[in-house]
Amino acid sequence: MIDDVSLTAAGVSLPLQPGFGLLRVDIGSALGDGALGGRVTITAADTQTYTPADSCEFQDGSFHVEGRPFEVALPEGPAELTIARGFEYDVWSEVVDILPGRVTHSAPRLIHCFPMSTDGWYGDDSHVHLFFHRSSRHSHPTPRGRSTKNLR
Repeated sequence: MIDDVSLTAAGVSLPLQPGFGLLRVDIGSALGDGALGGRVTITAADTQTYTPADSCEFQDGSFHVEGRPFEVALPEGPAELTIARGFEYDVWSEVVDILPGRVTHSAPRLIHCFPMSTDGWYGDDSHVHLFFHRSSRHSHPTPRGRSTKNLR
């Protein structure tokens, strides 16, 4: 009988509820040139979206990571992991099997389809955020982002 489960992975102890496992994700480049960040959505077997404890969840259930590994507790069963990183990269999607009391590792390697820097361009986009994290303190939408110009 499992009443209290505590897993230790990479020096982090994360208590888990019975029937939950841990997903550890390390996003990198398909070229092997370092860790990458991106917009991540994890949909578990219970059809709910999950985020790491130290992240802010967007209204659509996704969250952003900054090029470092992360861990999230998920209920047992298949979980879909989807990662997007702007227009230059292919979207990564895979289904992982979460086992209770166990660590499942995923190491997505994003494919850089349109490496604009090889043509002297800096990759960027000029989007505006008009939605908020569920934990937002803002009571009304305010655009945020950056103004960009042709940087060639």
